[in-house]
Amino acid sequence: MGQEADDSKTVITMYVSGISASKEVKKRQQRAAMILTSIRVKFEEVDITEPGREEERELMKKNCKNEEGQTLPPPHFFNGGEYCGSFEDFHAATESDRLPWFLKLDPAEFEFLYEKSRSASVEKA
Repeated sequence: MGQEADDSKTVITMYVSGISASKEVKKRQQRAAMILTSIRVKFEEVDITEPGREEERELMKKNCKNEEGQTLPPPHFFNGGEYCGSFEDFHAATESDRLPWFLKLDPAEFEFLYEKSRSASVEKA
């Protein structure tokens, strides 16, 4: 289902559910993949519902909880083994032009994003 990145370049892992009955979860997974692809972030989608993914499911249960301790629905984002956040966090970072920081990437590699953003701001003014 999604982009499989070259292991030597994979930085971000996006955990998804390939059998979710929720249209909202599916839309969020597709949107996140589209955004990551459009800004050229190397990532790998890992479907936690596939057989043999018990370790990944446990990782999500352990790390991907809200304040009440409930496991949040996918997608979830990790950089290496470090949890970056949920889709809500991803969305907020996207809307505030903070995605490289959210994903724990080097912002200097994404200067082209800010050039577009600054150009749009100048045109509106």
